[in-house]
Amino acid sequence: MDGYIYILSNPSFTEGLLKIGKSSRDPATGRKRELYTTGVPGEFVLEYSARVQCHSVMETQIHNTLADFRYSKNREFFTYKLDSVIHIVRQVLGSRLISEYLSPNAFMLAMNQGVIIESKHSNGKNKIVRSFKRGGKLYIEEHYFSNGRLKLQKHFINDILNGLYKEKDESGYVKSRGMMLAGKRQGEWYFRKMSKTGGSKVIITEWTKYFDKDQPVLCWIKREGNDEDKRGYPNPKIGYEQRNEEATFKQKAFERQPKANH
Repeated sequence: MDGYIYILSNPSFTEGLLKIGKSSRDPATGRKRELYTTGVPGEFVLEYSARVQCHSVMETQIHNTLADFRYSKNREFFTYKLDSVIHIVRQVLGSRLISEYLSPNAFMLAMNQGVIIESKHSNGKNKIVRSFKRGGKLYIEEHYFSNGRLKLQKHFINDILNGLYKEKDESGYVKSRGMMLAGKRQGEWYFRKMSKTGGSKVIITEWTKYFDKDQPVLCWIKREGNDEDKRGYPNPKIGYEQRNEEATFKQKAFERQPKANH
Protein backbone atom coordinates (compact mmCIF):
# COMPACT_ATOMS: atom_id res chain seq x y z
CA MET A 1 0.00 0.00 0.00
CA ASP A 2 1.30 3.46 -0.91
CA GLY A 3 1.66 6.08 1.79
CA TYR A 4 4.01 8.75 3.08
CA ILE A 5 7.14 8.98 5.17
CA TYR A 6 7.65 12.41 6.72
CA ILE A 7 10.25 14.35 8.68
CA LEU A 8 9.07 17.17 10.93
CA SER A 9 11.01 19.75 12.90
CA ASN A 10 9.75 22.10 15.58
CA PRO A 11 11.31 25.47 16.48
CA SER A 12 10.47 24.89 20.15
CA PHE A 13 12.53 21.67 20.26
CA THR A 14 16.25 21.21 20.80
CA GLU A 15 18.17 21.75 17.57
CA GLY A 16 18.46 18.50 15.61
CA LEU A 17 15.44 16.82 17.20
CA LEU A 18 13.25 15.51 14.37
CA LYS A 19 10.04 13.50 14.22
CA ILE A 20 10.10 10.76 11.58
CA GLY A 21 6.84 8.96 10.95
CA LYS A 22 4.35 7.62 8.43
CA SER A 23 0.93 8.66 7.19
CA SER A 24 -1.62 7.28 4.76
CA ARG A 25 -2.40 10.89 3.76
CA ASP A 26 -0.16 13.62 2.38
CA PRO A 27 1.49 15.14 5.50
CA ALA A 28 1.31 18.60 3.90
CA THR A 29 -2.49 18.53 4.20
CA GLY A 30 -2.80 18.05 7.91
CA ARG A 31 -0.51 15.67 9.80
CA LYS A 32 1.69 18.44 11.19
CA ARG A 33 -1.44 20.27 12.41
CA GLU A 34 -2.77 17.11 14.06
CA LEU A 35 0.44 16.95 16.10
CA TYR A 36 0.15 20.58 17.21
CA THR A 37 -1.49 19.93 20.59
CA THR A 38 -1.62 21.95 23.79
CA GLY A 39 1.49 20.13 25.00
CA VAL A 40 3.62 21.43 22.10
CA PRO A 41 4.68 25.12 22.30
CA GLY A 42 5.28 25.57 18.55
CA GLU A 43 3.79 24.27 15.31
CA PHE A 44 5.63 21.52 13.43
CA VAL A 45 7.40 22.26 10.16
CA LEU A 46 7.23 19.69 7.36
CA GLU A 47 10.86 19.41 6.25
CA TYR A 48 10.56 16.35 4.02
CA SER A 49 7.98 13.88 2.83
CA ALA A 50 8.17 10.97 0.43
CA ARG A 51 5.36 9.07 -1.22
CA VAL A 52 6.46 5.45 -1.07
CA GLN A 53 5.34 1.89 -1.55
CA CYS A 54 4.73 -0.13 1.64
CA HIS A 55 5.07 2.91 3.88
CA SER A 56 4.58 0.95 7.13
CA VAL A 57 7.44 -1.41 6.29
CA MET A 58 9.62 1.50 5.21
CA GLU A 59 8.97 3.39 8.44
CA THR A 60 10.09 0.37 10.49
CA GLN A 61 13.26 0.01 8.42
CA ILE A 62 14.07 3.71 8.78
CA HIS A 63 13.51 3.63 12.55
CA ASN A 64 15.73 0.54 12.85
CA THR A 65 18.48 2.21 10.81
CA LEU A 66 18.37 5.29 13.05
CA ALA A 67 17.90 3.35 16.30
CA ASP A 68 21.14 4.67 17.84
CA PHE A 69 19.85 8.25 17.46
CA ARG A 70 16.38 7.67 18.86
CA TYR A 71 15.47 10.16 21.58
CA SER A 72 13.22 7.68 23.40
CA LYS A 73 12.47 4.03 22.62
CA ASN A 74 8.71 4.51 22.49
CA ARG A 75 8.71 7.82 20.58
CA GLU A 76 9.28 8.68 16.92
CA PHE A 77 11.87 11.38 17.67
CA PHE A 78 15.49 11.27 16.58
CA THR A 79 18.45 13.56 17.20
CA TYR A 80 20.37 13.92 13.95
CA LYS A 81 21.25 16.48 11.27
CA LEU A 82 18.40 17.06 8.81
CA ASP A 83 20.45 16.67 5.62
CA SER A 84 22.00 13.44 6.92
CA VAL A 85 18.59 12.05 7.89
CA ILE A 86 17.20 12.80 4.41
CA HIS A 87 20.19 11.04 2.86
CA ILE A 88 19.65 7.96 5.04
CA VAL A 89 15.89 7.90 4.41
CA ARG A 90 16.50 7.97 0.65
CA GLN A 91 18.98 5.11 0.90
CA VAL A 92 16.51 3.00 2.88
CA LEU A 93 13.59 3.76 0.56
CA GLY A 94 15.52 2.90 -2.60
CA SER A 95 13.19 1.81 -5.40
CA ARG A 96 10.15 2.18 -3.08
CA LEU A 97 10.42 5.97 -3.43
CA ILE A 98 7.77 7.43 -5.77
CA SER A 99 8.06 11.20 -5.24
CA GLU A 100 9.47 13.69 -2.75
CA TYR A 101 8.75 17.05 -1.16
CA LEU A 102 11.48 19.15 0.47
CA SER A 103 10.97 22.35 2.44
CA PRO A 104 13.04 25.37 1.29
CA ASN A 105 15.39 24.72 4.21
CA ALA A 106 15.78 21.02 3.39
CA PHE A 107 16.10 21.80 -0.32
CA MET A 108 19.13 24.04 0.32
CA LEU A 109 20.73 21.40 2.53
CA ALA A 110 20.01 18.62 0.00
CA MET A 111 21.72 20.59 -2.77
CA ASN A 112 25.00 20.02 -0.97
CA GLN A 113 24.50 16.28 -1.55
CA GLY A 114 24.55 16.97 -5.29
CA VAL A 115 21.40 15.13 -6.40
CA ILE A 116 17.69 15.47 -5.70
CA ILE A 117 15.35 12.82 -7.10
CA GLU A 118 12.05 14.63 -7.54
CA SER A 119 9.97 11.67 -8.69
CA LYS A 120 10.13 8.08 -9.89
CA HIS A 121 8.14 5.89 -12.26
CA SER A 122 5.98 3.10 -10.87
CA ASN A 123 8.70 0.59 -11.83
CA GLY A 124 11.19 2.35 -9.53
CA LYS A 125 13.25 4.03 -12.23
CA ASN A 126 14.05 7.72 -11.89
CA LYS A 127 11.60 10.12 -13.57
CA ILE A 128 12.92 13.61 -12.75
CA VAL A 129 16.39 14.22 -11.31
CA ARG A 130 18.23 17.44 -10.50
CA SER A 131 22.03 17.45 -10.15
CA PHE A 132 23.44 20.47 -8.34
CA LYS A 133 26.89 22.03 -8.61
CA ARG A 134 28.58 25.03 -6.98
CA GLY A 135 26.17 25.07 -4.06
CA GLY A 136 23.11 25.13 -6.29
CA LYS A 137 24.09 27.97 -8.63
CA LEU A 138 24.35 25.44 -11.44
CA TYR A 139 22.04 22.50 -11.87
CA ILE A 140 21.03 20.01 -14.51
CA GLU A 141 17.43 18.81 -14.71
CA GLU A 142 16.90 15.46 -16.38
CA HIS A 143 13.62 13.71 -17.22
CA TYR A 144 13.57 9.98 -17.97
CA PHE A 145 11.22 7.55 -19.66
CA SER A 146 10.10 4.53 -17.66
CA ASN A 147 12.57 2.41 -19.65
CA GLY A 148 15.42 4.41 -18.11
CA ARG A 149 16.35 6.35 -21.24
CA LEU A 150 16.85 10.08 -21.15
CA LYS A 151 13.83 12.14 -22.28
CA LEU A 152 14.89 15.71 -21.60
CA GLN A 153 18.01 17.45 -20.29
CA LYS A 154 18.11 21.13 -19.32
CA HIS A 155 20.90 23.21 -17.79
CA PHE A 156 20.27 26.09 -15.40
CA ILE A 157 22.43 28.87 -14.00
CA ASN A 158 20.78 30.74 -11.14
CA ASP A 159 17.44 29.12 -12.08
CA ILE A 160 17.61 30.38 -15.70
CA LEU A 161 18.05 28.11 -18.73
CA ASN A 162 21.61 28.42 -20.03
CA GLY A 163 23.72 26.01 -22.06
CA LEU A 164 22.66 22.73 -23.66
CA TYR A 165 18.99 21.79 -24.11
CA LYS A 166 18.40 18.27 -25.40
CA GLU A 167 15.24 16.23 -25.95
CA LYS A 168 15.03 12.59 -27.07
CA ASP A 169 12.33 10.12 -27.98
CA GLU A 170 11.74 6.80 -26.21
CA SER A 171 14.01 4.98 -28.68
CA GLY A 172 16.94 7.24 -27.84
CA TYR A 173 16.92 9.43 -30.98
CA VAL A 174 17.41 13.17 -30.58
CA LYS A 175 14.22 15.21 -31.15
CA SER A 176 15.76 18.63 -30.53
CA ARG A 177 19.16 19.94 -29.47
CA GLY A 178 20.63 23.39 -29.12
CA MET A 179 21.93 26.09 -26.80
CA MET A 180 20.00 28.34 -24.46
CA LEU A 181 21.16 31.77 -23.36
CA ALA A 182 19.34 33.57 -20.55
CA GLY A 183 16.24 31.44 -21.12
CA LYS A 184 16.12 31.85 -24.91
CA ARG A 185 17.24 29.72 -27.86
CA GLN A 186 20.54 30.86 -29.30
CA GLY A 187 22.49 29.82 -32.39
CA GLU A 188 22.09 26.59 -34.36
CA TRP A 189 19.40 24.11 -33.36
CA TYR A 190 18.66 20.63 -34.66
CA PHE A 191 15.17 19.11 -34.81
CA ARG A 192 14.07 15.63 -35.84
CA LYS A 193 10.60 14.13 -36.30
CA MET A 194 9.68 10.58 -37.21
CA SER A 195 6.24 9.81 -38.65
CA LYS A 196 4.52 6.97 -40.47
CA THR A 197 2.49 7.07 -43.65
CA GLY A 198 -0.73 5.16 -44.20
CA GLY A 199 1.39 2.06 -44.77
CA SER A 200 4.45 0.94 -42.85
CA LYS A 201 6.84 3.49 -44.35
CA VAL A 202 8.62 5.72 -41.85
CA ILE A 203 9.38 9.30 -42.82
CA ILE A 204 12.14 11.17 -41.00
CA THR A 205 12.05 14.94 -41.17
CA GLU A 206 15.03 16.98 -39.98
CA TRP A 207 15.46 20.73 -39.59
CA THR A 208 18.47 22.95 -39.02
CA LYS A 209 17.25 26.20 -37.51
CA TYR A 210 19.00 29.30 -36.25
CA PHE A 211 17.88 31.61 -33.45
CA ASP A 212 19.04 34.87 -31.95
CA LYS A 213 17.43 35.53 -28.56
CA ASP A 214 14.62 33.15 -29.55
CA GLN A 215 13.97 34.96 -32.85
CA PRO A 216 14.35 33.02 -36.15
CA VAL A 217 17.34 34.19 -38.22
CA LEU A 218 19.39 33.16 -41.27
CA CYS A 219 18.43 30.20 -43.47
CA TRP A 220 16.42 27.29 -42.06
CA ILE A 221 16.92 23.98 -43.85
CA LYS A 222 14.31 21.22 -43.86
CA ARG A 223 15.22 17.71 -45.03
CA GLU A 224 12.61 15.05 -45.68
CA GLY A 225 13.98 11.93 -47.32
CA ASN A 226 15.93 13.11 -50.37
CA ASP A 227 14.09 16.44 -50.52
CA GLU A 228 15.50 19.65 -49.11
CA ASP A 229 13.61 22.88 -48.51
CA LYS A 230 15.05 26.22 -47.42
CA ARG A 231 13.42 29.20 -45.81
CA GLY A 232 15.11 32.53 -45.24
CA TYR A 233 14.84 34.78 -42.20
CA PRO A 234 16.39 38.19 -41.40
CA ASN A 235 20.05 38.44 -40.50
CA PRO A 236 20.73 38.44 -36.74
CA LYS A 237 21.52 41.60 -34.84
CA ILE A 238 25.07 42.72 -34.15
CA GLY A 239 26.79 40.51 -31.59
CA TYR A 240 25.20 37.26 -32.79
CA GLU A 241 28.47 35.28 -32.87
CA GLN A 242 29.45 36.60 -29.44
CA ARG A 243 26.10 35.49 -28.02
CA ASN A 244 26.64 32.04 -29.53
CA GLU A 245 30.06 31.88 -27.88
CA GLU A 246 28.58 33.02 -24.58
CA ALA A 247 26.02 30.20 -24.65
CA THR A 248 28.80 27.69 -25.36
CA PHE A 249 30.94 29.18 -22.59
CA LYS A 250 28.11 28.78 -20.08
CA GLN A 251 27.77 25.12 -21.06
CA LYS A 252 31.48 24.60 -20.38
CA ALA A 253 30.88 25.75 -16.81
CA PHE A 254 28.89 22.53 -16.30
CA GLU A 255 31.47 20.37 -18.04
CA ARG A 256 34.22 21.61 -15.72
CA GLN A 257 32.31 20.32 -12.69
CA PRO A 258 32.51 16.67 -11.55
CA LYS A 259 29.51 14.60 -12.56
CA ALA A 260 27.07 13.65 -9.79
CA ASN A 261 25.96 10.04 -9.41
CA HIS A 262 22.28 9.02 -9.23
